[in-house]
Amino acid sequence: MDVYISGKISGKTQQEAEADFGKYAEIIQAAGHTPVNPMKNGLPFDAPWEDHMERDLEMLRASDAICLLPDWVESYGAKIELHQALEIRMPVLNDSNLRLYLEQANHQGVQQEDSRSKILRNIERSYQMQQRTIKDPSQKHNL
Repeated sequence: MDVYISGKISGKTQQEAEADFGKYAEIIQAAGHTPVNPMKNGLPFDAPWEDHMERDLEMLRASDAICLLPDWVESYGAKIELHQALEIRMPVLNDSNLRLYLEQANHQGVQQEDSRSKILRNIERSYQMQQRTIKDPSQKHNL
């Protein structure tokens, strides 16, 4: 399974972004799947944002799932990628469900619709929690 990695790049140094994306690429690869890393999209790091997004969306559409890094909510590009993934009903993975999903894909096969529904519910709950935290950072919110 090809898993596209999505997260914040703008505002980071190339080394910071490569480290963040590389960590998740290693997890995906260790589970026997193929990481699709936008940091390796063939464009120079300092190429125009629009060029990166065009290439990255092509890579996303050719993937089987999207994995959101913890900082995805801080990235306009990652939000566009998530929207695209949801439009094509792609499984959405994050820090809390990535390993489990990859294990299930390896050992049992993933029942697409059931897994997508659960993942969509989880990402919606996570997004709602993040929105509440943004509005009131002093409060702790449970999922």
